[in-house]
Amino acid sequence: MIEAPTDLWHDTSVIDVQDNVHQITVDPDGLYYAEAKSRDQKIRFIVDSGANTTIITQSDARRLGIDPRTLQYREKLVTANGSAPLAFVHIASLTIAGKTYSQVQVAVFGRKGGVSLLGQDMLRRFRRFAIEDGVMTLA
Repeated sequence: MIEAPTDLWHDTSVIDVQDNVHQITVDPDGLYYAEAKSRDQKIRFIVDSGANTTIITQSDARRLGIDPRTLQYREKLVTANGSAPLAFVHIASLTIAGKTYSQVQVAVFGRKGGVSLLGQDMLRRFRRFAIEDGVMTLA
């Protein structure tokens, strides 16, 4: 899982430039961060177009009322840094870039730490996903 500095939590809100078009500017660390909301809790994601699956950290899972200790980690995430266990769960609703999705399947990372990743499974739900000149557009 990608490690991102947790002390750099700053406003990564998606900018609403017009109806159903939202933009995210690249962070000084070169990554794109998006803020989502579920159960009145904010989740900070790295937008990772190279990840097939949206993954949340154990910490984010706990804030959403999911106890990571009770999950069955049957899947495996394979990265350049090795592998790690994953457990799939459903989140009742997830709001991101002005759109709310119901019964969203996400994976919970089987190790502590890391940062939540917004993967292709969520990015495909947008009509348009593009990066140009340091600006990501979701529509």
